[in-house]
Amino acid sequence: MLRKKNSIQHRLRACLADRSGATAIEYGLIIGIISGALILGLESVRDNLQAVFQLIITTLTNAMP
Repeated sequence: MLRKKNSIQHRLRACLADRSGATAIEYGLIIGIISGALILGLESVRDNLQAVFQLIITTLTNAMP
């Protein structure tokens, strides 16, 4: 039983010390942050474009005889 406990502790320590997946997780977090910033920025651009097109539509509609 003691040997099995030591084996489990050894495996647990090895898993906690393993850093091989840390880089992939960090890159994933960076991509997530950049994506969020792009989405927020594009929402602002979208609102401005809608206002411009609405102005064009209104101007053309009012210019018709």
